[in-house]
Amino acid sequence: MLILDFFNSKIKEKTSVTIGSFDGFHLAHKFIINLTIQTSKLLNSKSLIFIFIEHLYKNSNLILTKEEKLEMLKNFDVDFVVLLDKRTFEITREEFLKILKENFNVNWIIVGYNHRFGYKRQGDTFFLNENIKNYEFGLTIVPPIKIENIEVSSTNIRKFIKEGKIEIANKLLGYNFFLEGVVEKGKGFGRQIGFPTANIKVKDEKIIPFEGVYLTKTYIENNEFFSASYVKDTIETYIFNFNENLYNKVIKVEFIRRISDVLRTESVEELKRKIENDINLAKSLISS
Repeated sequence: MLILDFFNSKIKEKTSVTIGSFDGFHLAHKFIINLTIQTSKLLNSKSLIFIFIEHLYKNSNLILTKEEKLEMLKNFDVDFVVLLDKRTFEITREEFLKILKENFNVNWIIVGYNHRFGYKRQGDTFFLNENIKNYEFGLTIVPPIKIENIEVSSTNIRKFIKEGKIEIANKLLGYNFFLEGVVEKGKGFGRQIGFPTANIKVKDEKIIPFEGVYLTKTYIENNEFFSASYVKDTIETYIFNFNENLYNKVIKVEFIRRISDVLRTESVEELKRKIENDINLAKSLISS
């Protein structure tokens, strides 16, 4: 996989391309990318993904950060990747298509039915369809993909994460939604009451699930542990069968299921009972 610049790269070989923000690399994204790879092989061309790593407005509530996107891209057998930044929102749809043809030798384009590109997002599948002859490329438009009658889309996945409906979000993603970050020193309250937690600092642009307690799985240097995670103003994770110092280490926390609400109390004993119940519930879910 070779990463190229949109404005300063040229490819001589013909290419089969797909374009998108691919936030989440969910099941519909995977279908489109794999279809692009298959098309490139059928046409004896190179596979090429144009991926937006910046958005027109402020980056926020992202399922995947730029770094996480690049890491997940390694799972695909793609020849070339072009990273699209905010500059591509300043060029017209005609200029965008011209660059695709002249610099990247596009032979076939595969996009989702609602894909948009170019200045003010004026480029769409209708525009692509109208220009098939002008720019001499083939076009595949992928219709909506549904699971249990729910459309697989980043918008829907964000909605479910924000509502705490992690199980549905994970079905649409095709993997467990995760947060990754550096473990920071907290107030130490959890340790004082017998439940030491790892507080992780998550990047500001990352979407955070609805507040509550979740059954999670935590990854530490390629080792995995079941855990229970508390989401409110901070992300705190109590890792089962683990008692090592994690300060300044990067850990990854996968969210599996929301198991309870946040308890609003000043009673230490009541809070302690709540934590014990949540941990027992989480462990019963693991064993079942």
